Amino acid sequence: MGDKEGAQKTGSETATGYCSIRIRVKTPVHITGLWLPIWSSDPLTSGSLGAGLLLSPSSIIDVHVDEAGNGVCEGLCIEPVEYIVKRYSVRVKVSLVKGYPLASGFAMSSSLSIAVGIAVAIASCSPLEKGLELAHEAEVVSGTGLGDVIVQSLGRAGLVLRKAPGAPGVGRVESYVVSHTPVLAVQLGTMTTAEMHRILGDSLYRNATPLLVRVYEDPTLETFLDSANKFSKLVGFAPPYAEHLDVFVKRGWSLGWYVKKKVLVIVVERDRLEDIIAYLKKLKVGNTYLLELQPKPLEVEVVGGS
Repeated sequence: MGDKEGAQKTGSETATGYCSIRIRVKTPVHITGLWLPIWSSDPLTSGSLGAGLLLSPSSIIDVHVDEAGNGVCEGLCIEPVEYIVKRYSVRVKVSLVKGYPLASGFAMSSSLSIAVGIAVAIASCSPLEKGLELAHEAEVVSGTGLGDVIVQSLGRAGLVLRKAPGAPGVGRVESYVVSHTPVLAVQLGTMTTAEMHRILGDSLYRNATPLLVRVYEDPTLETFLDSANKFSKLVGFAPPYAEHLDVFVKRGWSLGWYVKKKVLVIVVERDRLEDIIAYLKKLKVGNTYLLELQPKPLEVEVVGGS
């Protein structure tokens, strides 16, 4: 593991040869449960080891790239998007058609980075892989993510393990089919990735490493949920009503739960979904999203152009 500050990319690109284009990108939701940051001097080899759930419904993002590029972003212009726009001197407009809260744990920054990276690649007649590399680079340099881009672009089932760090084409993921179970994701608040790493510090490696090894050795939904739950409690991410969530598991209503940053994930037995939703309402929890452990792969559609 190297110095985070070394993970920077220098130089700039020009907009020569770009065309005006509109695309729509649908990206599955990734909520990780265990992770170990791996830094190097190159953003493309920086990333994380870890394990998380890949979920639907996907985020839907529209991007318009203007051939008259001048490094300007309109619409939903978060830091990694600005990085891409300025690096390639393009003009883009980013619109969220359907999505989830930013800075909570839903991997929305990477969804936006993927959409804009792919749009820039298509507009310059470059391979889609170039756009995914660009998205990963932007996430790493901006400090908004390390392993989401590779999972969202290459993951093919509900449980995805990150076995080697890096961008798509550099890192490695393994996907495992799990039961198509409902998942309730509760927003507990907001927390940036940088804030999370400051809070966790070295305890992240100390607490996550043995639990991640356990999941690598037994890549099942049950082992993942148990390990991610233990990690959430060890690092203080569990909500005040955690004992109620444990009761769901003991009653057989839930397969398990965990927290990533400020997202509580509850994997629910389908015939107990309404019971848990009603119980959560009594607890007056935050915004709740119904998802499924049946992700659809990354989709790209060109909807217009010059």
